[in-house]
Amino acid sequence: MKCIQCGAETEYFKWSIIALACDEIHMSENARFGISEASIFMVSSEPDEMKWRVKELKKVNSVMAEIYMVRPKKTKKEMLKVMEQETWLTAKEAKKNGFVDFIFEDVKECVAK
Repeated sequence: MKCIQCGAETEYFKWSIIALACDEIHMSENARFGISEASIFMVSSEPDEMKWRVKELKKVNSVMAEIYMVRPKKTKKEMLKVMEQETWLTAKEAKKNGFVDFIFEDVKECVAK
């Protein structure tokens, strides 16, 4: 699968996870690559339900770390730490760390493809 990301799309964490399934990732020079833990909004007065949700979130974070760790060749433990810090990489940082393959200067370059 060949994917190209244009500008603002990379501002959302879900897009960075989805992009990692691509063979090739292109990123606008002014975009950001977000790396974060999963999150949910929950309203509940049931302690058992809240414990279950926390347990499930930990599972989701584990899977996300496994996805994030492949391209930059990091350990799962390293990626979990980066995710915990809610990291926003510039295009140059994302490329340097192996998350993206190409940086383009102008969104018109992306649209032309």
